Amino acid sequence: MKWNRVVLFFLLTLLIFLLMGFTFQPILNGVTLGLDLKGGFEILYELQPTEGTKVTGDLLSQTKDVLERRISVLGVAEPDISIEYPDRIRIQLAGVTNQEEARKILATEAHLTFRDMSGKVLMTGADLKEGGAGVGFDNLGKPLVTLKLKDAGKFEKITKDYLGQQIGIYLDENLLQAPWVESVIPGGEATITGQESVQAAQELAGLLNAGALPVKLKEISSTSVSATLGQMALQQAIFAGLISVIFIFLFLILFYRIPG
Repeated sequence: MKWNRVVLFFLLTLLIFLLMGFTFQPILNGVTLGLDLKGGFEILYELQPTEGTKVTGDLLSQTKDVLERRISVLGVAEPDISIEYPDRIRIQLAGVTNQEEARKILATEAHLTFRDMSGKVLMTGADLKEGGAGVGFDNLGKPLVTLKLKDAGKFEKITKDYLGQQIGIYLDENLLQAPWVESVIPGGEATITGQESVQAAQELAGLLNAGALPVKLKEISSTSVSATLGQMALQQAIFAGLISVIFIFLFLILFYRIPG
């Protein structure tokens, strides 16, 4: 009778371990892993206001809001963005592999302007409707960025005044394109062509929808954690947990001298 109870005890113990093995991975898949386990990088920015202006709490909050919207372009589900007074913002991005691309999306000021050939600003990103930038394709299937403007009449007048001339479309001081105005354009819609890929078009549209940064950012420091190191740390933690459970079972067996 005693041996039957011993066998039953070990069978139950084995069953518990099997259940742990089958249920652990699904549970783990549902857990959002942090930077230390999933890998990624952390970056610290310092706000660089223009001469004569100061960094305020409102400016920090506005900058943080823009950065949060931009991070959605990177596909990071739960970024960690924290304000460090008086003038810094720390960002932790788990799972990001292309750090240079992330830096470009985060730190680009993203001031959109339409200018004539003399440099006169005709329109800015403030003329875009909220969420008005999207991705489309031309007749040849090449990706482009579509723009929906708040004031259709304003854009129509600009195309009328500059008919037969070029209008430069700039992101900060980078010329994206300088199309010739071949006809008056009603309807308040424009396009930015010349995108190298769908991803490039999506990133530009995402930047425009997120809005321009209200202040320049200076990178102070950055730290990266490889996914390999994070996975190793996770595996070590799991192994340590299993060893702990085994020792607890062995302790119970020895302490109670096997049930019965």
